Amino acid sequence: MQTVKTLSQQKALSAHPFSTIQPDCEENLFGNYLAMSQAFPYLQSGSQKNVFDHYMDSDFGIPKEVEITSVVGNFLSWDETGGLYITLRKKMGGIADILNTKKNFHFNHLKNDMEKLFSKPMEPHYTPVTKKYLNALYKGLSHIDHVTRCAAMVSFESHANQMITSLWESVSKLHPEVTKESLQYFYEHVGGDDPAEAYHVKMTEDMVALIADTEAKQVQFANDFDRYYQLNVDWCKNITTLNPSAIGLAYNYAWSNWSWHDMSHCN
Repeated sequence: MQTVKTLSQQKALSAHPFSTIQPDCEENLFGNYLAMSQAFPYLQSGSQKNVFDHYMDSDFGIPKEVEITSVVGNFLSWDETGGLYITLRKKMGGIADILNTKKNFHFNHLKNDMEKLFSKPMEPHYTPVTKKYLNALYKGLSHIDHVTRCAAMVSFESHANQMITSLWESVSKLHPEVTKESLQYFYEHVGGDDPAEAYHVKMTEDMVALIADTEAKQVQFANDFDRYYQLNVDWCKNITTLNPSAIGLAYNYAWSNWSWHDMSHCN
């Protein structure tokens, strides 16, 4: 059975949509990207409610698989909102610093980077295509099926590593006047000698071994991983467009398949 590392490496063989960005597409792309960055910790942490409601309504106890995906999801949300950095650097004595969200949220680090690049404040832009993508992502993160839920989480983290790396490289080429290492959001995720994203990927990989613990579940995981990874890639492809209103995402709520309908891409 293929490992998560192998699955991710196979995906990485294809050029990421962010590896080439046209200058006139850049601001639209980052408006949508900011929306995803802002939304993720809320989606990841909030996804547990749907799963919990299922067991509460059924009068069942919470199984270990839900505990595992929940603790990983809680960690990812804690990290994205700056909690991990504070506790690692300042220990418990500095815990009150979590209240300084403008300083600690990764989303705000990204906003600061955007202002440095564009010399003006940038805000998230929840275009129809991004709202539909986030709803699709949430459906996976909150799925009742343990393997599907795990695959949605792992594919998001694995894809994030390729996505952020590609975006950092492209932005650096488009803005040579800005020192690459000064872009905090990118540096803290995939830069330096000890990038955080690598640990996210490793943790979610270890989660797979506990959730997909039979051959049948491993086959299901590989299929679901591929579907959700492609969902992330397709969204990235679509937000390089100049005309976001011309894009739609068609999908069904059973999550057996989805398809992107993409028009008016930058060439």
